[in-house]
Amino acid sequence: MECQKKYGSKTVYNALMEAFDTLPVCALVDSRFLCMHGGLSPDIRILSDIDNLNRFVETPNSGPLCDLLWSDPSEDFDDSKDQQSGFKPNTHRHCAHFYSFNGCEDFLLRNNLLSIIRGHEVQENGVRFFRKSSHTNFPAVISLFSAPNYCDTYNNIAAILKIDNNQPVSVVQIEARGHPFVLQNFENGFQFCERFILYYATHLLLSIFNMY
Repeated sequence: MECQKKYGSKTVYNALMEAFDTLPVCALVDSRFLCMHGGLSPDIRILSDIDNLNRFVETPNSGPLCDLLWSDPSEDFDDSKDQQSGFKPNTHRHCAHFYSFNGCEDFLLRNNLLSIIRGHEVQENGVRFFRKSSHTNFPAVISLFSAPNYCDTYNNIAAILKIDNNQPVSVVQIEARGHPFVLQNFENGFQFCERFILYYATHLLLSIFNMY
């Protein structure tokens, strides 16, 4: 609707949708951190499995692409007594999977990675560090949420991670700021002011003329 109102057709909207379809599903940062929206998949064992996915589609209701976008760490992920070995259906979302600590650690070792960074769930302080890997003593999963006061409802702080080869990973937190004022129906601010300027300018001129 916004594109239609501002640009007079759906051409810009369709172009934006095509551009959005080309965005990467995952990103490998510093050859150590695998970043995605949701999490791991039982159908993805090595990184090249991700490269082989066709991402130029609408998100399916199941399968590896769905898992990368919608999977979550298991509820017992941080429990050292948990012995789950891999994945189980995600009953909360009715799609994708829960992945266990052991399943995640196996994936990290198999692909020579340090951690999974995902951004799917709101975090009160912007970030959550999950259980540390027994092999690296670094969190196997990090949930990173970079939208402050999500949906103007959660009052959460946002966070980003600063990753440097020669420095420890550091957290930068971001607090919410007030929204800019937006006119109804996407009206242009200059056009909105124009009618008031004309109105008062006209009345000013009439007042001057009435003096003579």
